[in-house]
Amino acid sequence: MKHNDSISHLSHSWFSLTRPYSGKSALINDFFLEIQEAYSSPGRHYHNLEHIDALLCMSGKYQSYLKEKEIVDFAIFYHDICYDVFRSDNEERSAGIAKQRLNEIGLPDEKVLTVAKYIIASKSHQLSEAENKTDLAWFLDFDMSVLRSEWEIYYQYATVIRQEYIGYPAQVYKAGRGEFLRRTLLMPFIFHTSEFRQNFEHRARLNIKKELEMLNQI
Repeated sequence: MKHNDSISHLSHSWFSLTRPYSGKSALINDFFLEIQEAYSSPGRHYHNLEHIDALLCMSGKYQSYLKEKEIVDFAIFYHDICYDVFRSDNEERSAGIAKQRLNEIGLPDEKVLTVAKYIIASKSHQLSEAENKTDLAWFLDFDMSVLRSEWEIYYQYATVIRQEYIGYPAQVYKAGRGEFLRRTLLMPFIFHTSEFRQNFEHRARLNIKKELEMLNQI
């Protein structure tokens, strides 16, 4: 989806989500502009508005599986609002902003806390088997769904991730990225939901192995 189309879709999604909770259109608009500015900041080659739009499209595609789609969508909007490759607390800071903004919009406290929980969970992507049929499992699978792309798209993803970490020397990046990829392959499953496991697990693992081979050639 083109950049302008993404913004139009995101804007429509945001106002549809927030309008039931707040009649303060100026406040809602200010918060959307804040989201737009954060995800458009320099250095965001992957964790940008197109990434958010892609996840919202996934949420729409699989909405029949979701019990509270709005929780998933709010988490999608805010899960990477703070993204600094030199920091390790991006999820915590993102969850903090989400709580502040959603409280101001008037989202009930229980839902605000659930959104924050989802965002924090995106740090480790770890769940118990008992949680694999929850909305949280779907949210995490949406966030990792790029791993199951056709190789050409996956290769583009791997390339722009490197651009986001351009501040790290090649060997440092190679070690860190390689560790992440190997750790992912050691997981019993990459995806949590049975639907993603059945349809996408194999391809995701092939892509990761291929990227590891590329890293080893650096």
